[in-house]
Amino acid sequence: LFAAKICFDSDKVTHFIPILGIHHKGWEKLLSDSLPRQQLGLIDQINPLSAPSYSTLVSKLYEDMSNIKIPERAQAIRMIFIELSRIVEHLTSLGTYCRDLGFTFESTTLLSCREKAFELYEKYSGRRNGTYLCRIGGVAQDLPHGWNVELMDFEKLIRKILPMIRNELRSSLVIQEQKNLGQLTAGEAIKWGATGPILRASGINFDLRKSRPIYFYADIEFDIPVGIYGTNYDRLLLRFEEIIESLRIIVQAMDNLPLGDFQIDAEQIESLVAKPQVSSFFTSFEAGQGELGLYYIRNSDQSSIKLRTPSLTNAQSLPLILNNIPRKYLAGSLSLMGLNKTEIDR
Repeated sequence: LFAAKICFDSDKVTHFIPILGIHHKGWEKLLSDSLPRQQLGLIDQINPLSAPSYSTLVSKLYEDMSNIKIPERAQAIRMIFIELSRIVEHLTSLGTYCRDLGFTFESTTLLSCREKAFELYEKYSGRRNGTYLCRIGGVAQDLPHGWNVELMDFEKLIRKILPMIRNELRSSLVIQEQKNLGQLTAGEAIKWGATGPILRASGINFDLRKSRPIYFYADIEFDIPVGIYGTNYDRLLLRFEEIIESLRIIVQAMDNLPLGDFQIDAEQIESLVAKPQVSSFFTSFEAGQGELGLYYIRNSDQSSIKLRTPSLTNAQSLPLILNNIPRKYLAGSLSLMGLNKTEIDR
């Protein structure tokens, strides 16, 4: 993930200090110096596992600033891909966690399911990580012929495999030990700015899809899984449950997919976003690992962009979560956090 100074007392972690600056690429500066179309190509690279969410974020920023209402079909397609990227991120966290703890079969199975999601990305956009999926004013293209059938096959596969793996893990003594490791209480989670699954695993029922819904989230029926004690065990089970809820959202979005255009006129877009009429603007929504936001600031002829990435805010609580973690469970505990190095050190 990233460099860190770790101190051990016998076999347990006593201090964990992340070291920033090694992976720094200046993403915010690159985005600030780029045109909106160029930003769509750049921002996807920050977290390839969540590329559809990032391209949606940039598009949504300029659409909200310019009061552009995108077609309903484009809104539904964006929702589907946001939830797909959430599933991809959770499968990655769970797969690497199982690998780190020695559950080879479970790890291989979960990561092979992730590959099926990448195949859906590839059939839609031509790229396995789903980059450059959105456009300002809609999406890159309509859903290809037969894509919805493959999506439903993927949904059935996940629903069949996920409960089996979850039950196998819960019956393991190694997983039972996780109930007393990596605790982050509700008060500590709020204090340290935790977001997404890390916040909800600590018992805080907060999700922007419910409190500040975008697109059709307000019309979709789904539940928000919440943990109790904020331990590794809570974070593990919560990710399993969130995958199931994302599948519920995808199925409802596909069953009620609106007809019509998937993008508004390109010339109209160019005229509206060329010179935004606002001096500052912030937009955000619930991505796979938590709140993903973009802050736009304009001074005279110059503009700058600041990112709010979930990995950075969640990484602040690492010294608390990893305190007294046995050395053999350190890698697994980090995997359950779902952190991305370029979101932290950007």
